[in-house]
Amino acid sequence: MNEKQKSILTYRQLAEFLIQKGLIAEVEKLEEQLKAIGYFRLKIYLFLFQQDDIGNYVKGTTLDEFLEIYSFDEELRLIVFEAIAKIEVAVRSQTIYEFLHACNDELGYRDSFNLIGLSPTEHQKFLISIDNRVAINGGKLVENYKLDPKRGAVPLWAMAEFMDMGNLLKFYRGVSPEIRERIASYFNLISHPALKKDYLYNWLRSLIIVRNRCAHHNRLWNHKLAFIPKYLQQKRHPEWPSREILTNRKCGFILFMCRFLLRPIDLNGNWSKKVDALFERYPNIPIGEMGLFADWQKHPAWSKPIRQVL
Repeated sequence: MNEKQKSILTYRQLAEFLIQKGLIAEVEKLEEQLKAIGYFRLKIYLFLFQQDDIGNYVKGTTLDEFLEIYSFDEELRLIVFEAIAKIEVAVRSQTIYEFLHACNDELGYRDSFNLIGLSPTEHQKFLISIDNRVAINGGKLVENYKLDPKRGAVPLWAMAEFMDMGNLLKFYRGVSPEIRERIASYFNLISHPALKKDYLYNWLRSLIIVRNRCAHHNRLWNHKLAFIPKYLQQKRHPEWPSREILTNRKCGFILFMCRFLLRPIDLNGNWSKKVDALFERYPNIPIGEMGLFADWQKHPAWSKPIRQVL
C-alpha cells in the first residue's frame, strides 16, 4: 500500500474538515448534504467562496449560501434543457420539411448526393447511426416500413423522430446551402456556409454541449462554455447585446440565445417568463458570474415580443 495515499474520510470527517476551512454550518446538516450531493460536487460549488489556494473560505461563508446557488443551478438546468428541447424539435421539423420539398423523395437522405455537406464516409456513418437508433427504438411504429420491399428503409419523416441532436446537427450540415438558408430564416438568422456565417449551425453546436451538461446534472450557472457561440451582427440585429455588455463565454449568453431562437416557437414568451420568475426567486445570485449585466431583463433582446424585434 502506498504510504502517501490519503485516508478515506467519513461524511462526518469531511463535514468537520469543511468547517475547519471556514464554512459556517451545523455539522449534522452539512453531513446530510454531503450524503445527498457528494463531497467533490459540493466543493465545486463552494469554489466561488474560496479565498486562497489551500481551500480556506471567505469569512462568513455559510452552507445556506451554497444551498441557494445549488438549488438555483438545479432549476436553471431544467429551464434551459426545456428550451433546448423545443429548439431541437423546431429545427428538426424545419429541416425535414425543407429537405423533403427540395428533394421530393422521402428516402432521399440515403443518397449521399442529397447531403453534399457530408463526405461519403460521414454519410455512411450517419446512416449507420440512425439505422441503429430506429432498430432499437422504432418498434411497431416503423415495422411496416422496414418490411416493405418497395421502400427498403424508413421514410425520412418517420426516421426523424429517432434522431438525436447529434444526428440532427449532422443532417443539417449535410443539406444544401439553399436549404440551410431557408431553415435559418425561420429563426430570423442568416446562413452562408461558404462564408462561415451559419449562425444557426454555430449556435446549435454550442447548445448540444450545454444540453449534455444539463442532462448529466453538471454545474451550469457560472460554467465557462466549452464551445463559444458567435455574436449576431449588429447591422442585421441591432437589438442584440454588444460584446461590451454580454460575454459569449458564459451561461448568460445561452439564455439570450434560447430567448432568440424560441421567438417563432414560444410566441407568448412563456419560457422567458419562467426564467424571470427563477431570478425573482433567487435575488441574491451574483449575475456577473453568469456573464449577465445590470438590468439585463429590460434589454430589448430579452424583453420585447417578436413583432417588435424582427
